[in-house]
Amino acid sequence: YSVAFDKTNRLATLCDDSKLRLYDAQFQLIKQENNLPGKESGSISFDRTGDKLAVGYNDVPDVEVRSGKDLSLLYKPDIKNADSANNTIVNLSFSPDGKLYGGGYYRQKDNEGGKYIVRIWENAGQGSYTDIPLMKNTIMDIKPLQNGNMAMVGAYPDIAVIQPNKNILWYKSAGNNAFSADDVSHFRVNNTGTIIGFTPEYELPLTFDIANRKLLQYQSTYPSYTDQNSTEVTSWHVSEPFINKIKV
Repeated sequence: YSVAFDKTNRLATLCDDSKLRLYDAQFQLIKQENNLPGKESGSISFDRTGDKLAVGYNDVPDVEVRSGKDLSLLYKPDIKNADSANNTIVNLSFSPDGKLYGGGYYRQKDNEGGKYIVRIWENAGQGSYTDIPLMKNTIMDIKPLQNGNMAMVGAYPDIAVIQPNKNILWYKSAGNNAFSADDVSHFRVNNTGTIIGFTPEYELPLTFDIANRKLLQYQSTYPSYTDQNSTEVTSWHVSEPFINKIKV
């Protein structure tokens, strides 16, 4: 699931068998670590010296920094607010100037859903941290650039670069009409089915007038129906839909 080389070409791997391994430059096994806190692999990253190896997990809220020499546990960075099962930091990368960057499913929810957060720890993960709300979906990978900046990609999809001073150099998201929402009232329809209202995630409401073939930038004034004329639709926004309590 993740591989990392250090500057001497030693190789570390984190695999689906829940084991962390370290190899020398000739791919001879140096050490294997079986007792990991998580069973689902996440990510690994060497620091510039090769002395430290950051490890993230996909199934548990845990972040570790282990020895790049023998895989022993050195310390655990502070994961405050990112320590619940579905709000975790999974993907990690050391920056050229010695910080540790992390991201994944971690976000701080608000009325619009909430941006996914990049956490930046000082002192290779041993110091304080700064949280930067940035991406529109899960942060999938973080990599250092030669000029000292850090690049990251999200599942929206979106991409961004952060400078060593923690300023966002640039951010770009794809044109993606995602329709997931906690508030299901954004989907609206008139009684003839010819005018449809919807709101793409993070975007302004739109109304589509089918008869006149017009897409208009305003929220439909028609209601959001879940039942009509003794027909009731339930569970459609969280699982498989039911019509009058019968599974579709």
